[in-house]
Amino acid sequence: MCRSLLYSLIISVFTFTLASCGGGGSAGIGGTGITSSGTISGFGSIFVNGVEFNTDNVNNVSGDLSQVADLRLGMVVTVRGQIDNNGTTGTADSIDVDIELEGPVANAPILDSNTNTKSFTVLGRSVIASDGSTVFDGSGFSFASIAQDDVVEVSGYLDANGRLQATRIEKKGTLNLGNTEVEVNGIVDNILSAVSFELKVDNTVLTINDPNAVAAAAGITISNGLELEIEGLLTNNSEIRATEIKLDDDLFDNNDSGIEIEGFISNFIDPSNFTINGQQIDASSATIVPNGLTLANNVKVEVEGTLSGGVLIASEVEGRSGEIRIDSNVSAVDTNNNTITLSFSGSSVTVTVDSQTKLEDDIGSNPLTLAAIGSGDFLKIKAIDNNGVYVATDVKREADQMDGEVRLRGPVTVIDKSTPGQESVTILGITYASDANTDFEINDEPKTRAEFFTALDTGGKIVDIKDDKVGGAIDGVADEMDLKN
Repeated sequence: MCRSLLYSLIISVFTFTLASCGGGGSAGIGGTGITSSGTISGFGSIFVNGVEFNTDNVNNVSGDLSQVADLRLGMVVTVRGQIDNNGTTGTADSIDVDIELEGPVANAPILDSNTNTKSFTVLGRSVIASDGSTVFDGSGFSFASIAQDDVVEVSGYLDANGRLQATRIEKKGTLNLGNTEVEVNGIVDNILSAVSFELKVDNTVLTINDPNAVAAAAGITISNGLELEIEGLLTNNSEIRATEIKLDDDLFDNNDSGIEIEGFISNFIDPSNFTINGQQIDASSATIVPNGLTLANNVKVEVEGTLSGGVLIASEVEGRSGEIRIDSNVSAVDTNNNTITLSFSGSSVTVTVDSQTKLEDDIGSNPLTLAAIGSGDFLKIKAIDNNGVYVATDVKREADQMDGEVRLRGPVTVIDKSTPGQESVTILGITYASDANTDFEINDEPKTRAEFFTALDTGGKIVDIKDDKVGGAIDGVADEMDLKN
């Protein structure tokens, strides 16, 4: 749906959320068929790709879960049903859940302080977890605590590099060879015997043993190049005894209509030829939101369109990730206009929350709602710039970091070099000066003040500002400026 229509109907969406908590009531008021593949961003019944789907008609779900009650924030699902005439509510007829990966963390996670992400490997698949947008689930389990030999269940999207960008990670236990349950997708690379073959996952080869002939029972003839989903028990670090083998089927079929899909662009040739989650896309005639969004590999988008000859003909492509990061304390919440204002030492910046914003709470009970956010709460926000309106894609509430830091990341609009030693930049309307204690970096590499501002030279470049709290307060002078080329 177009963003302007979404904005005009946002208040009714939040009203509907309150009215339908717990999945009660009928949502249907007529409309058209829809197939929506994306992340669960909220509950009311469930929000997927900006539509709240009533789940009263869904008795069971398919795929990797069986009960509606087991759906969780951050899971990737495909919903088939009806969308109402208002374009923002609908009724689900079926829900299919796709858990992309389950297994042990093979290495100590590596922290990238630039992106605030951690990378690690599970069954040969590289996983990227973000402190800002990945949901962590499990008693005492968090971005900070994830460790080698944790057995995790991961939902997410493969990017153009074959990495799994995690939207949700749940800790299931600790590695116990012979008993740890695993799940992985890959391509048959070599047939070893009638009951054994090799599966290639990224650049790793796993041995799959099938002593109980589960593939034959499912009507699958194993052959090289076949894409499979394997479930089983991990008997050593690279060997799985299969309990279930399934074909890795296409996401959509010819009966699907009104298709919406979220994910990372891969195999990009030009706007008429790229893929998302394995689905070929033609966006040559699509409306691009926001204006100026460049389609390329690893750009996260939501695509709407119709299926023709196996190709999704896009009518709209909307960016769902951006360079804007805002980590600070709330100064005001406006539930009528669905906005949050965050403070920065006498200045502030306002973001809009819409029906596609994923809301996560680390200090209360999920799901977080806009009304539950209060003045003084510390939020970590990712946002996109939609023609001057900063629209939050992810909002995470955390315990206030009294001696932590606030963070502001975005395009520089003003560079002021008039006072040497106190040069400043303006980002999202917030001006940050430097001083003798400011550290300067370019892509995390230390630089001198002169090198930094020479490289910055013109506006529009992305700079990441960090301002340390001292005694719970910030002074509005950057402790670190990092230019992202």
